[in-house]
Amino acid sequence: MGFNGYDKSFQENILDELDLIYSTGNYYTDFIKTKKYFLGCDHVYYIYAYYKLLHTLSDEVDDDKKPDYCHLDKKNLNYLYKVLRNNKINSSLVRILEKNKNNICSYCFTSKAEEIDHFLVKTQYPSYSISYYNLVPACKSCNHKKGSLKPSSNDEIWFFNPNFESINDEFYLNCKFENNYTKLVFFIDNSKNEIFTHKINFTFSKMKIFEIYERLAHNEIITIFREFEIQNRSLQIDIKKFLLIKRQANQKPYNYLWKRSLYKFLLEETEFHTQGYNEYLKFYNC
Repeated sequence: MGFNGYDKSFQENILDELDLIYSTGNYYTDFIKTKKYFLGCDHVYYIYAYYKLLHTLSDEVDDDKKPDYCHLDKKNLNYLYKVLRNNKINSSLVRILEKNKNNICSYCFTSKAEEIDHFLVKTQYPSYSISYYNLVPACKSCNHKKGSLKPSSNDEIWFFNPNFESINDEFYLNCKFENNYTKLVFFIDNSKNEIFTHKINFTFSKMKIFEIYERLAHNEIITIFREFEIQNRSLQIDIKKFLLIKRQANQKPYNYLWKRSLYKFLLEETEFHTQGYNEYLKFYNC
């Protein structure tokens, strides 16, 4: 997403929807007078996010320095988001939830995105509570764990921003066995982009995404190697060929990051093919 890629039509759609819903409210006149302010905030947010400077962004309303062209206070700025959220027909938020294929969460890539996360928390950044580029599709768990955390003014290492930073392009998720094939752990390995690697590690640690991947991968290993042992008794199949077939069968239209990394690792870990998986299954009484 490049700087020249800013598209104000997304924000205009949100404002047009609010215009229709909010027309019966007590503050409709003030909302109309504030529409240009919202467009300006959305553009400012885009610029700061594009240059990775969101940790330096402040909210004029929150700092009690409300500009003359903003006619809504902090309480009513946040109320606008509630109005938008409660609109079930032709909602802009529904379209935001559908930004990712199969409505997958923008943070963990494992659960369905059922909620909207405010990357900059709406209670602390009310001017951006309905900013299109600040709204991120997330699952309930990730949204809850991210909570109301905000970056400090010098905190460049924070959560990665799914609307502006691509996990697929920037980092490598890897896994390895520890404790003599009894524990599988996931980790980030990308020395090319140290700052982004720190962001991913911060995000995955705070949201306990590594633990989610490890639990899912554990269940996957138990399932596939049980199946391998059953098939191998009668067919004497090659384990590497078996893993290749399983990897292909488990490819999804969206990106299961942990599963892609797991199968890549298992195919390369030849020692696990000969004795490791037996130790693993034995340790877990499988």
